Amino acid sequence: MPENQNPPVEYHFVLTLQTGDGVIVTQDGTIPINPGEYTRKTVFTALKEEVRAHFGISDSATVVFFSLAPNTI
Repeated sequence: MPENQNPPVEYHFVLTLQTGDGVIVTQDGTIPINPGEYTRKTVFTALKEEVRAHFGISDSATVVFFSLAPNTI
């Protein structure tokens, strides 16, 4: 039997990175996260890598802004 019986929670994220030469990129979206499966840090790291890869940005990019919250009002 699966350990986690709760349905995934949809989260909205916004992540802004700045490269060494001053280029700023922002990406936002939603992701489903199973409660208790990940930490905020692991989600942040995965999203940062995804945004870096999407825009072709180096490892040395600086995080300017990060937000992760349940996608509810």
